[in-house]
Amino acid sequence: MKEGAILVNTARGGLVVDQDVMDACKSGKLLGYGADVLDPEPMKVPHAFQDVDNILVTPHVGSRTNESVVRQGLRAANNLVNFLNGNADFIQANPF
Repeated sequence: MKEGAILVNTARGGLVVDQDVMDACKSGKLLGYGADVLDPEPMKVPHAFQDVDNILVTPHVGSRTNESVVRQGLRAANNLVNFLNGNADFIQANPF
């Protein structure tokens, strides 16, 4: 990777080695690192990234759009109505 690059990870936290990213940011090899994902999630506190000024981590909201928020709300409401009526879940993320 070119020195001074900015690395953005919106795929999976496990694609990078946190210690290597932290070292590269501290040394200037990486100009910065941005992530919407970590491994594991949620972020454990304290986390080494918290002390590095050129690392920015967002709370896994990369997929959040106005449309997705509306869909999630409707799914939750439909599941609640179905539950109260004794029906199966509208959408079940985890079948266990």
